[in-house]
Formats: sequence, structure tokens, C-alpha cells
Amino acid sequence: MDVREQENETFPQEERLLQNDYSINLPAEYYLRNKKRSSWINVINPFRSLLVLGSPGSGKSYFVIRHVITQHIKKGFTLFVYDFKFDDLSKIVYNTWLENGSKYAVEPKFFVINFDDLSRSHRCNPLDHESMTDITDAAESARTILMGLNREWIKKQGDFFVESPINFLTAIIWYLSKYKDGEFCTLPHVIELLQIDYNSLFTVLRTEKEIEVLINPFVNAYLNNATEQLEGQIASAKIAMARLSSPQLYYVLSGGYGSLDNVRHLYAPAPSWLPQWLLANNFKHNVIDEGLTLSGCAGTHCNVLPVAVFPTSFYEAITCILLFLLIWSVRKHFKYPLHLFGFYLILNGIERFFIEKIRVNYKYDWCFIHPTQAEIISAILVLAGIGIIIFYRKKISNKA
Repeated sequence: MDVREQENETFPQEERLLQNDYSINLPAEYYLRNKKRSSWINVINPFRSLLVLGSPGSGKSYFVIRHVITQHIKKGFTLFVYDFKFDDLSKIVYNTWLENGSKYAVEPKFFVINFDDLSRSHRCNPLDHESMTDITDAAESARTILMGLNREWIKKQGDFFVESPINFLTAIIWYLSKYKDGEFCTLPHVIELLQIDYNSLFTVLRTEKEIEVLINPFVNAYLNNATEQLEGQIASAKIAMARLSSPQLYYVLSGGYGSLDNVRHLYAPAPSWLPQWLLANNFKHNVIDEGLTLSGCAGTHCNVLPVAVFPTSFYEAITCILLFLLIWSVRKHFKYPLHLFGFYLILNGIERFFIEKIRVNYKYDWCFIHPTQAEIISAILVLAGIGIIIFYRKKISNKA
């Protein structure tokens, strides 16, 4: 049985390499007259679209996609690559970019947007006010966002309950682009502004004359107590945008720092068998109100850290319990007054000093040393403990 059809007559295939400034050329092999021959699959005009079909593991990325990436980078193209199995394609893009980046007229940069692993992600602002020259840019952004979140709307363009939320979102985006020179024109701010009560929201929006024509239908509905109509117009936008509310997305799409390398943080790989909460915690509802605001949370302590940190409070609690057991076990070995207390100060200072090494804190700049406030306090505790032990030992020896 000839499974591969190698014994049957096949037809001649293209063996010429046909290249141009845009082509994709895939190397291939085929059999003709019982001989294996080399051939080329030449995609002369890829702008007409390229559809790749195959079952999982059939080699789509290896045989086609990687050649599309490498050849187009070598030809000076800028690529936007969606890496579904991160970081398979990203490695190909990055290494090809390293080899060929200097050949571009303007050397390109390499960026990664990753909502799952913030330590490997840059930050961006798709609603950057500098890219919006007029209100039509805000309208296009609003339409793109809501159409992407509600795919069925594409078939209903022009419908009242489709165009109304798009107009409302346009007003929100354009208002933020004008307010304080666009300082807060980011997707997270758009989402949060959508959630405030109508009275406060309309009062703010009416200060921007350019969007008055867009918000008038909503304002009139609110003033005439047509709440059902108003909710029907706006709820589609609020519900859709609320699905994007997450600390990870807020961090990545708020722009500013460029990458996590510019944010104060500590990173260390850990064994995969350890539970996540033991290694990193975002500290939702933290008492110091640090980080991003939690959507839908009212009152105090409504913040969450955008980047997870070591749960040092848990580490310190466990360490202090162990130190208590140690002090309790040796308590009868101390013969002089306050020596046990001095011993406690030394242990507590050492414990606190090393805990600070994995905390993210501001540091003082003292010549060649850069301690944190807690490290200074730790050193004082240790010195105080040593001082108490030495002082009371000498004092009792002198009395004797």
C-alpha cells in the first residue's frame, strides 16, 4: 500500500524562487518520477491575505508562520504578532529583530504586552491623547473598543442601542483627552469614569463644549427622569467596559513607566509546586490605600497593588512565632536582669533587617550606603540589645 503516493505519477511544481519586496517564500519538497525534488511555495502578494489551516500540532507555526515573521523582519517590516502560546513566536520575533534591527532606516524597538505575567510586559496607552487630533479619533476608538467587546454589534451598526453607547463612550474619551492635557486619558480612567453616578458624571461632561451635542440626549433623558431609556442607552457600554476591569489590565494599559523595569519591584523565580499566595500577593483592600482602585468598591480600603509583592507580613508572622519558641526554650539560661529582653531585641532586629531585603521600600542616600528606614531601626534594635546585655552584666559584676 502506497500511503505517501510516492510511486504514483505527480505533477511538476514550482522550483523557482520568486521573490519581491513583499513575498513570502516557503521551502518545500515533492516527489516526481520516484525522485524527491526541492520546490518553493511563493506567496507573491501576501496583502491579499494568507489563510493557514491545520489541526493542532500539524506544523503551521513551524512551516509557515515562522517564515512569515523572519522574512518580513528581514525585509524591513514592522510586525504586530499575537502569540497565543507565549513565548513561542515571541522568541522568533525577538531573535530575528536582534539580528536585523540595525538594517532598518529607523531602528525599531521590541515591545511585549502580557496581561498574565507583568514582569514580562511593557506598558502602553492605546488612548494616548497625543494621537487624537480631533473628536473623530475618539469616536473611532470608542467604536473599535465596543465592537471588539460586542461582536454581534458589527451587524447592527446604525441601530439606536448600538450607536448610543458608542456616542457616550466617545464623549468620555474626548473629555479625558482634553482634561489637564490628557493626563488621565487612559482606558482604566475611562472605565472608572463610566461607573460614577449620573448626576456627577453629567455635571463634569457638560464642562466640555465639544461633546455637548453627544451628551445632550443622555442629559435630557436624565433630567426628564427617563431612567429606563437612559439605562438602555448607557448600560451596554458600562457592562461591556466593566469586563475589562482588572488590576493586570489597568497596570498594562495605563502607560507611564514603559516596562516593569522602571517600577520599584523585586522578582525571584520560585518552585512551581509552591502555592501562589505564598510567593506573591496583590493585597486587595490594603490598609495603606496603595495601588489601583478596585472597580465597584465603595468606602475606604478599595485599592489593589498592580504588581504582586512578597507577602512579607506572613513571613514575619511565622518567623516571630519561631523566635518566641526559641526565646521560651532558653529563658531559664539567662541569669541577669533584662538580658532576656536584650536577647529579644537582637533577634527582632536581625529578623526585621533580613525581611526588609525582600520588601519594596524607599532608600536613603547616605554617601556609599543606601539603607531603608526599617533597616536603620533594625540596626538600632540590635545595638540596643547588645548594649543592654553588656551594661547590666558589668553593673552586676561591679556590685559583686
